[in-house]
Amino acid sequence: MLKKAFRVPSKKILEIIKSRKRFFHPLASLFVAENNTGRSRFSVIVPVKLSKKSSKRNPLRRKTSEIIRKNIFGLRAGFDCVLIFKPGSLQLSSKEIQEILFSLFEKAGIKV
Repeated sequence: MLKKAFRVPSKKILEIIKSRKRFFHPLASLFVAENNTGRSRFSVIVPVKLSKKSSKRNPLRRKTSEIIRKNIFGLRAGFDCVLIFKPGSLQLSSKEIQEILFSLFEKAGIKV
């Protein structure tokens, strides 16, 4: 799990999704907004639409958070990022998730 300082506050998630830059991959979407905190913050959303069972959604969320945690200092500071997974992403391995994340971060211009 990411430290609280690196998580997007829940009140800001909807604002970021509605009005900011968007980057797409067939299995995930990344919404990005600049912030004034001096560090990048992240939120990972795995919709109930993918599976009604949280025991199937949580491993994807945990894998993604761990990849972000390990690579957070390789990303530019000052961004709020909301990552939403799409159908078909529950079966992804950690390596595949990492490739998706890095491609989205490169598209967004926040990967150093």
